Amino acid sequence: MPLITLKVQIHTDSRTEAILKDAMLCATKVYNGLLWHLRKEYEETGYVCSCGWKGQ
Repeated sequence: MPLITLKVQIHTDSRTEAILKDAMLCATKVYNGLLWHLRKEYEETGYVCSCGWKGQ
């Protein structure tokens, strides 16, 4: 699986910095959760499709 690493500098007050860091952490958790569910569905069914189509 590809890995993306970003390095940034934040020039702001500590409150805004905390908000930005929390938002980035939440976005990472959502992305990782989506990948986990898609991988699990694929392992259980052999396909990933929210509409239920099996490719037949």
